[in-house]
Amino acid sequence: MNTITVDERYVAELSDNEAGELVPYDNQVIEASNDEEAIGKASQWAASQRLGVVAMLSVKQGIRGVHSRKIYLGA
Repeated sequence: MNTITVDERYVAELSDNEAGELVPYDNQVIEASNDEEAIGKASQWAASQRLGVVAMLSVKQGIRGVHSRKIYLGA
């Protein structure tokens, strides 16, 4: 049985900022052995979302911000 440790758990979140308010679209827990793997998996997950908007993709491990960038989510 594989056990996932806290160090291997990341959260990817898609959100936007409208009128100064954070608007979350979706999020996903990602299991990865390092930051680069988590960013790659988060980018693949985000690319599969079809919201027809430009959103902020953020990847975090606990409270630590790992990666953040704007991404177009095709319709």
